[in-house]
Amino acid sequence: PTFSNGIVTFDGSDDFLALASGNITLTNDEAFLIGFRVHPTASNKIILGKFAGANANTEMVKLLDNDTIRIKPGGDNADYDLSSGNTQDDAYWVISREAGAADLTTVFKDGSQVDSTKAAPGDFEISQIGRRTITSGSATQNEFEGEMYEIMIFNETNADLIANVTARL
Repeated sequence: PTFSNGIVTFDGSDDFLALASGNITLTNDEAFLIGFRVHPTASNKIILGKFAGANANTEMVKLLDNDTIRIKPGGDNADYDLSSGNTQDDAYWVISREAGAADLTTVFKDGSQVDSTKAAPGDFEISQIGRRTITSGSATQNEFEGEMYEIMIFNETNADLIANVTARL
């Protein structure tokens, strides 16, 4: 990717950022909040991906198509359908999961809740930004194409943090 004026631009071909220290792991029993602002120029693209270990080669956050964002902790899909707008909009997103047995996860786009709150159980492991690595099979890497302005990851969530992240993005 290229970096200019605080923006990372991905061309959709072999562009990604790998975490030098391995994975960021948010376990099944802990709350988390992920905030990001992106402007994708194509759909079906990975925002946060996983490279190795349990549930390797999967997307953790993917802009699935023009009206769906997919959250995939623990290898299970939780798809959120937009009621308005498009996943290719220049937008900020907040994903918030509560701690506890229900693993209730809520997605916000530009400050408004997307779809209903859903269960999204499992560990959330992130090792790459902008793609997932596929080592075998017919799946593709779904490399991100477009601009990423900011990504924030917290191991907690609450209404004040959601409001602060939303204001920041």
